[in-house]
Amino acid sequence: MYELTIPPTDSDVSIDIKAHLSPVVYVNNVSILQGTSTNTTKMNVPIKAFSSPDNNFGMTANVISQTTGTQITSSAPKVNTTGINFVEVDANKNKMVRDAVYILGKNVSGKKYLYDNQGKWSEIQDLSTVSPTSYTLLRGGNQYIFGDNDVSPIELNNTRFNYDYERDTKINQSLIKLFGLGEGKDYFLYQVAAPTNYSVDKTPIDFSIFSENVVSPNGSQLTKTSMKMASNQSFKLNGLIPDYGAGTNEYNILAVTPQKEVHFSALKSIIFPLLLLVLGIVVIGGILVRLV
Repeated sequence: MYELTIPPTDSDVSIDIKAHLSPVVYVNNVSILQGTSTNTTKMNVPIKAFSSPDNNFGMTANVISQTTGTQITSSAPKVNTTGINFVEVDANKNKMVRDAVYILGKNVSGKKYLYDNQGKWSEIQDLSTVSPTSYTLLRGGNQYIFGDNDVSPIELNNTRFNYDYERDTKINQSLIKLFGLGEGKDYFLYQVAAPTNYSVDKTPIDFSIFSENVVSPNGSQLTKTSMKMASNQSFKLNGLIPDYGAGTNEYNILAVTPQKEVHFSALKSIIFPLLLLVLGIVVIGGILVRLV
């Protein structure tokens, strides 16, 4: 909590506060009245913002009269941050792979931005000319906290009933976790290196970050986030992911191969099998008639 004393006045007073959601906020040139003197100071405000994937931030200002005790309270809108989980997958074989490398990007008003290695969003004119060393590289096995420039290995879930250190460590190398992202529909991942025996896929992979409060059928309040609810997942692979949890910690497919469209053909899927079945019945019937 920070206090700012305002001298008595007969005029209206307006206070504008500009806040930044960051692990450390630097507020310059804040005038604070201490006794009879006014000092200008710089405040470092540490915020442990991204220690968990889903966070909700708000700011409230209380104005209290020192003479009458009258209090006025004003609150700013809430700011939500969350994240998303990915599992690197060969979409054609539906199996996990590892060693792909990506850069995080976003689209803003028709312009593309990439998250650089200085922790800032840098505009890029042409993705094909990107120099990977200038940007934050996302690799499997890691958890990235944006805004804090923190990278740490994904923790092993040693409470799992079938926990196996070597197997789970290998599986984690196919996983990427992103924390501290604001809500938006215009994020993308851009591949800059492919797993062994695969080609680099230069098609940006779009994804959304969301956090919304919903009411469950029994009337309780629930929070749906992109970390908890994956929109594109492999149900076959979910059971292999050590920290997977349905509705609590789900993983989106991060395909290292172009995903082929599956076209349904009634002719091939229904009519041909039925014709073969009918033909088989006719043949068997003919044989039985001859035997009789």
